[in-house]
Amino acid sequence: MHRCGVEPEKAVGLAMMASRGGQNVYLAGVMAYDGHVNDPDREKRKQMVEAEASVLQKVIASLDIEPDTVSVGGTPTYELWAGQPVCNELQPGTYVYYDVHCQAMGLCSREQIAMGVVSRVISRSESPPPRAVLDAGYKSVSLDQGVYPPTAVDASGQELRILSMSEEHCVIDNASHALDLDDAVLLFPPYHSCTTTDLWDTALLYSRSSAPPRQVPVAGGRGKRL
Repeated sequence: MHRCGVEPEKAVGLAMMASRGGQNVYLAGVMAYDGHVNDPDREKRKQMVEAEASVLQKVIASLDIEPDTVSVGGTPTYELWAGQPVCNELQPGTYVYYDVHCQAMGLCSREQIAMGVVSRVISRSESPPPRAVLDAGYKSVSLDQGVYPPTAVDASGQELRILSMSEEHCVIDNASHALDLDDAVLLFPPYHSCTTTDLWDTALLYSRSSAPPRQVPVAGGRGKRL
């Protein structure tokens, strides 16, 4: 992803240096995360994984020792890596919730996306255009990769039109006058569930049964609830 790590041709030298580091440094494994392989065309993703697997196999074959862990793959590629004998650990993350990005790649349907942010109407105005203002903005639903807001849905499942979004607020078209103060509105689905999750401390887990939701921790130190 042109971020951390080293190029494959430099990996062997780094691994050898680590393996000879004495008691304080040792080689635990090799990680080849490929989050950049996210083409909507599955066949293209498969071809890229096969090319990566070939390079990874050569790197491992050049090591003096057998690494305990060879960790690869993200949500767009883990199913493709699962058929590659070179690895023994997969590291998908977004699949826990899925999101709009996953849907665009054909990894899930909209119905399989399992995350949204519940907001409340804190203000409304009848002056043109009639609008309702929610207490959630970009600090509640991550604006990742410059993608504009998610869909807004009311308690009956009716989709609402978003007029604008800022840091703290989301402005909804309320021409039908359906929204009133304190009404709940679901911002769903996020473009990227990972960055949205990181904005929150706890989540409410809903099941298909009539049981009440359970509150569980998802991150620390933000004092907010998803």
